[in-house]
Amino acid sequence: MIAEAAEPIIRNMLMKNIGLWNDALKGPAAEHKGKAGTSLKLFSASDVFDDIMDRPEQHGFTKRDTYTSGGGIWADHVHPTEAVHKVFFEALKARMQ
Repeated sequence: MIAEAAEPIIRNMLMKNIGLWNDALKGPAAEHKGKAGTSLKLFSASDVFDDIMDRPEQHGFTKRDTYTSGGGIWADHVHPTEAVHKVFFEALKARMQ
């Protein structure tokens, strides 16, 4: 999971905020669903990132990459690498088809 390395209080706050954000998007999204000339598909970047962290080998990474800055997943202590962005792109592209 994204926040596994964080302290429990921070992890809980982060996960709560992600949930609140996702819930907040549902209302405006529902307003546009069904309007002429529009289409709507929801995509969870959090789910993709969770999958990368839970099953790194399935995405071409190693378990060590899940906690190593400058490795396959983390460019530094916060930012994902270009390789992670490519996984996101492929997941988003698949969702849009």
